Amino acid sequence: MYRLLLIAYFKIGDILKKLLQYYYNFNTDILIKRKNNIFEYKNNIYLIDKINKIDINIIKETQKYNFFFKIVPNRYNLNITEYNKEKYVLLRIEIKNNRVICLNDIFFISSLNIIINIEKNNYNELWKRKIDYFEDYLLYNNKLNEDINWNYYIGIAENAINYCKNINYNEIKYGIVYNRFYNIKTLYDLLNPINTQYGPVANSISEYIKYLFFCEGKEINILDLLKINLSFMDYKLLISRLLFPTYFFDIFKDNLNYNKYKIIESKTNNYIKYVKRIIMTIKKRHNNMPLIEWINN
Repeated sequence: MYRLLLIAYFKIGDILKKLLQYYYNFNTDILIKRKNNIFEYKNNIYLIDKINKIDINIIKETQKYNFFFKIVPNRYNLNITEYNKEKYVLLRIEIKNNRVICLNDIFFISSLNIIINIEKNNYNELWKRKIDYFEDYLLYNNKLNEDINWNYYIGIAENAINYCKNINYNEIKYGIVYNRFYNIKTLYDLLNPINTQYGPVANSISEYIKYLFFCEGKEINILDLLKINLSFMDYKLLISRLLFPTYFFDIFKDNLNYNKYKIIESKTNNYIKYVKRIIMTIKKRHNNMPLIEWINN
């Protein structure tokens, strides 16, 4: 078994070696490997990343800023290299020191002035479809495990839908965002343009807060949420997204991992109280921010 693992490791290394030699004219004999697919070459640090679906428009926007990783074109002046039926991109890392990210890093990325013409999501309708799909999935696949309180989380989701019902999406600030933070933990992850998307900046902030709470067992300093320049509608969407239980629905990407569910279940009541405190703090700036009746009982 150990021998097979070694063979697999060097096979993967050989693929990347050939790719760098042929498509990027790198002399791999002087390449210094660091960690995973990060390496040093001629006093620069690079990352070679395998990609699936990317948003090329937002990636182009990131290249305007000197702190995001820079895409290195291949010998054919293409940003994406296809090799062995896989797609790769070579990135030059622009920062010297890596570290764990914090909320201020999310705020900083959210503050960048990025404008791309796209159709804006109506989360009220998007989440309704997600719940409908979820309920159909449960019934069709006979997944209604009695030990999992499906109705409770569907109820939370429906409250999130009601909360964002009257949001005017023309007043929502859009920019560089991240879908989830399970794999966005360091500056290297945050500044890798392959990880970026375009959407409401409230998405990143809310998902980071949820990630910290459910995965790291940490809370932010809630008053920090008043330091950023968000509109009433941005804050309303932020609260809606905090309430929507993505952490619960994500379990279904992991074959209904029951152990993960029990961890989520054990934290949910405290999380709801946490959201209540966030709402009360935001009301210091926007007194007309609606409360959620069942949370306040």
